[in-house]
Amino acid sequence: MVNEDALVSGGAGGIGGLLYIDRDSDRSSGTIGNGGSGGIGVEASDVAQIMNGGTIRGGLGGDGGILYEGRANSISGNGGVGGVGVRLQGGGTLTNNGTIEGGLGGAAGDLQGEDASLAMRGRSGDGGKGILAASGGTIINRGQIRGGQTPNSYFTGGAPLGANASAIEGANLSVINAGTIEGGDNSYYFAGSSEQAAAIRFTGGGNSLELQAGSTIEGDVLAYSSSDSFILGGANDATFDASSLGNQFVGFGDFHKTGQSVWTLENATSAQTDWIIREGTLSISSDANLGAASGGLLLGGGTLRATDDLTSARRILIEAVGGTVEVTPSVSAALSGVISGAGSLTKSGSGSLTLSGANTFAGGTVVSQGRLVLDISGSLLSGVINTDTFETSGVLTGGLVNTGYTQQLAGSISGGISSLNRFETRGGSISGAIANSGLFLVDGTTTADDSFANTDGGLLIVDGELTGLTSLVNDANTSLTVFGDRSIFVTTGSTLQTQYFGGSSADAVSQIDGELDVTGAASADYTGAFTGSGVINMTGGGLLNLTGINTERSSFTGTTNVTDSTLRVNGLFGDLDDTDGSNQARVSVNSNGRLAGSGEIAGSVSLNNGSTLAPGNSIGTLRVAGDVTFGEGSTYEVEIDATSKSDRLVSEGIVSINGGTVSVLGAAGAYSDADRYTIISAGGISGEFSGVIDNLPDIDAYAVYNPSNVQLGLKKQGIVIPDPETDPEPEPQPTPGFSNKANGPASLYGAGNASMAFAETLGRRISMQSQLGRMSVTGATIPLGFAEEPSAKTTGLSHPGVFNNETAEIAPIVDSSGLAVWISGFGEDTSVVSRGSAFGYDSQTGGVAGGFEYTNYGTGTTVFGLAGGYSRTNVDVADGEADADAGHFGFYGSHTEGNLAISGALAYTWLNYDLTRDIAVGADTITARGDADGTALSGFAEAFYDLAPAVGLSNVQLGPVARLRGVHASRDSYTEDGAGLLNLTVDDEHSDQLYAVFGARLGSTVQFGSITVTPAIELMYERSLRGLDTTSSSTIAVAGADFYTSVTGGKRDRFLVGAGVGVALSDELSANVRYDGTFSSGIDSHRASLGFTYKF
Repeated sequence: MVNEDALVSGGAGGIGGLLYIDRDSDRSSGTIGNGGSGGIGVEASDVAQIMNGGTIRGGLGGDGGILYEGRANSISGNGGVGGVGVRLQGGGTLTNNGTIEGGLGGAAGDLQGEDASLAMRGRSGDGGKGILAASGGTIINRGQIRGGQTPNSYFTGGAPLGANASAIEGANLSVINAGTIEGGDNSYYFAGSSEQAAAIRFTGGGNSLELQAGSTIEGDVLAYSSSDSFILGGANDATFDASSLGNQFVGFGDFHKTGQSVWTLENATSAQTDWIIREGTLSISSDANLGAASGGLLLGGGTLRATDDLTSARRILIEAVGGTVEVTPSVSAALSGVISGAGSLTKSGSGSLTLSGANTFAGGTVVSQGRLVLDISGSLLSGVINTDTFETSGVLTGGLVNTGYTQQLAGSISGGISSLNRFETRGGSISGAIANSGLFLVDGTTTADDSFANTDGGLLIVDGELTGLTSLVNDANTSLTVFGDRSIFVTTGSTLQTQYFGGSSADAVSQIDGELDVTGAASADYTGAFTGSGVINMTGGGLLNLTGINTERSSFTGTTNVTDSTLRVNGLFGDLDDTDGSNQARVSVNSNGRLAGSGEIAGSVSLNNGSTLAPGNSIGTLRVAGDVTFGEGSTYEVEIDATSKSDRLVSEGIVSINGGTVSVLGAAGAYSDADRYTIISAGGISGEFSGVIDNLPDIDAYAVYNPSNVQLGLKKQGIVIPDPETDPEPEPQPTPGFSNKANGPASLYGAGNASMAFAETLGRRISMQSQLGRMSVTGATIPLGFAEEPSAKTTGLSHPGVFNNETAEIAPIVDSSGLAVWISGFGEDTSVVSRGSAFGYDSQTGGVAGGFEYTNYGTGTTVFGLAGGYSRTNVDVADGEADADAGHFGFYGSHTEGNLAISGALAYTWLNYDLTRDIAVGADTITARGDADGTALSGFAEAFYDLAPAVGLSNVQLGPVARLRGVHASRDSYTEDGAGLLNLTVDDEHSDQLYAVFGARLGSTVQFGSITVTPAIELMYERSLRGLDTTSSSTIAVAGADFYTSVTGGKRDRFLVGAGVGVALSDELSANVRYDGTFSSGIDSHRASLGFTYKF
């Protein structure tokens, strides 16, 4: 460190030696000494920090030697080179707050003597460099750095001059200057002078020069290459002459603005100076301040300030950190070049900035102050946040957030708008949702394609045409006073088109003096009020629910047209205080239009062709202060329920009925009787409806006309007799206008199937009996699927699964007549497909049976027994079902004589039916219930003849089987409850089923040790002899309507398969399992049983 007021100076160079030449001698020349080089003021090697607050000076160069009595060709001595002020080696940082100077060069030697004119004077010494840093480093200068000078001769003129030295010279240097840097200039001291040396000369590597406020540079600055950087930096503001770039500052390729200072560029330069503004502000008054127009500009966190009107077409790149363009007051700047990059652009200053390029920067634009204009040829691919003034005629993508004043003159805005202050559009398009809580003025023709939400004091004024909105939501509006409390204002001759219109605030008011078009398919609630005398058009399938109450402050006196949409009035629509009789708030309902609600319309209503009036929101009353006209082709939709309530239209004027239809929609419920329903009350009734239709099954509604009202009554619909067909068809549907009543007749099939399943369980206990081979003892009883100990032992299987036809010696058995008890579970599942107009059904039965029997062995075998049981059956049909609980009792018997076995069973069944039926009334369903008693008588008979002995087969049964089974089932009459007026009274009825079966049976007996197994299988043909269809009769008494419903039992011809296995577990206990299936086109029936027998 060199302290203030200290002086460090290099040593002076030595004076060159003298030379004397005698003119009388023969010598023509001689040797003379040159001056020595000055010493280095400070030399630092590998020192990190050098601080100078005093003076460091390189040593003086020594003077050249003096020549005496010189002759021709003789030369005096050259001056020595001035010493270097500071030489840095190995880098480090030099901070200079004092003075650093290169040494003065030595003077050339003088010529003396009488013959001096014959000799020549030597050269003056070069000045010494102020700082020499060949290996890099950082130089921070706040003082003075000068290069050394070269002198003239001290004594006589004419000596050749040496070179002045640069103040700073080196490679890989970073120079920061806030002081003075001067190249050597000998004009300071001597009359004659050499050219001033460069102030800074970079000799290699990468270098930078940063100028800060207070910087003065005398002499050129020579960059080593275009990678060297020129920087305007520091914290204090300053001015720079841009014209010196390329003249005084030569060879730089990078131009930077750093630090928080404001640097103002003055004058112009033709050099290409691509400025990079990373910090602070670079201020210009002309685009030429920034260099050649072909150059670019980079904003990387800094600000470009325009202080005078200017235009620029240069390209601009914004880094991710963003950048700012500031335009000072009363100044207009225009940028037509492309602005690109990942960052955002901030517009500041109260002046105006116009963008007209196809800009692509991605970070968005913020208007923090002043005015930003997007020209008609300009575009922004990212959004704008405007807090002051924004005007656009171009293409804005990315949306707009407006808390200031925005004006759209043309062009497009996409990405939506959120406006909290004032937005004006005078044309163009808006894509995306609009949220407005300020003033939104439409003055021109503007198209939109999304929703508009008017909230928090927002005011929409349409003084032109706004079309294409998908929705318009109008919420609380309490903050604005310029237009009272209005939230939407459509002026005379203007149009607002939206797909959706709604709002949840009762304070919202929409003044429609022009035309409001609601075109969408959405549903919306509007709790505010309307005022004005314009037109509201509804199209597109949407629903607008008006719940607001008009007051003296806001009342609507215009016309509402409803087409392909629904208007639901649940408040007060129009001006009830109309004193001039102008029939305020007219509503015209057109094709596919619908008027509903439980509010009041303070005007007239016209229902045109294809329109519908539906008072209420379910069942309710709609009031109209004026006249109501039903046109031809209109519909009056009336809901009624089982408590004698109905929709009603109440008009203080005249209701003119010029045709149309009353459509009655009965709600689900138990209608108690045929009371009349008042559906219109008016000051007068004129004309009649063309007809009345309803959704009530089995009965019809009709209209009754009185002078001041119209009523509905109910009457018999008519008799429907089904016409069963034999060809299979798809499942029939109930005749339109009628409920399905198939559960009654179908219940008989289900109950009959259950009774036959019980009888079949009894009859099959003794359904197979024959001799098991020629050597067996006559009289053995082996029912199909029921095993007993055989009368003769056989080897049966030589090993499991292989027959051995040889029989063992038969041991006669003693008479085994006796008593046995048994129990069996049984079930059936039948599905029958509809045929023609006869309905099919599904039934499932589960039950248990048990009894006792006695077996007597003699020349033949006779078995007889008694049994009882219980079962529950469920029958399903379209829109209904029936459950049948059954108690069974029966007796059975069989006799086997030789190869012939016959058997039979007879059963009686007590039945209790529980029936339910679903009735569709509109979109709802009610259920009618009934219960009844009944009985069934079923029988089973079978004959089997064993042909196996005749064909030489042993241990096998094989022969034909013939069977007859049938049932007569009945059900008492019953009356339904639960459906009120629609309850049926169903007549008593019965159903007969009789089936003949023919086929073959194959069975055997197999011995597994002490266990005897008797498997058997049957393949048979079954034909229905009776009971293909059953038809029931029912009545709705209060309407006098009779109905007939048919259910089919299935196809006549069927295929039957049976299989069973009996297992003798011991001499006393045996088990059995059995399956029978019936199959045909349109019917599947499956029956099964599992039981156990114990012999005493």
